[in-house]
Amino acid sequence: MNRIRVFSIAVLAAAALACAAFAIAQSQQRNPGPPAMAVERTRDSRLIAVDVVRMLNTAEEKYKSQHNAYADWSELYRFIENEQSPMQPRFGGLEISAGPEVVPGWNLDLIASADRRSYEFALRNVDDKACRFSFFSDESGLIYQGDVIGCPSAQVIPASQ
Repeated sequence: MNRIRVFSIAVLAAAALACAAFAIAQSQQRNPGPPAMAVERTRDSRLIAVDVVRMLNTAEEKYKSQHNAYADWSELYRFIENEQSPMQPRFGGLEISAGPEVVPGWNLDLIASADRRSYEFALRNVDDKACRFSFFSDESGLIYQGDVIGCPSAQVIPASQ
């Protein structure tokens, strides 16, 4: 008799928990919360861009170790695309493109020096018409960020990201 009672209570408790979980799920579907704010989208976009800059610097170093020179963008893209390369054209779920807009919303200008001993590039946000926010880097591997002089200070990407 005691076992039946414990079993009945356990079944009722499980049913109550299942009903509560179902009700919570239903309320979250109706009220998914606030849509992503523009600041969050900007921050996410910039975090993606920083990852792209890091990937480009890494790719240049790997290219240099194999060819004893830095590459321009067309050479570097083919190197990244190459199946035998330790890198791939997909980075963090993003498809890297050969066009000037290498990832959605970001244009790349990459220049290698004539002697191929150095390179510089700028990754510019195409959607930021007012401040023209950009990331810059070179063979030092340091990443710089900036925008047009006089533009209100934008959210800074922490170096530890």
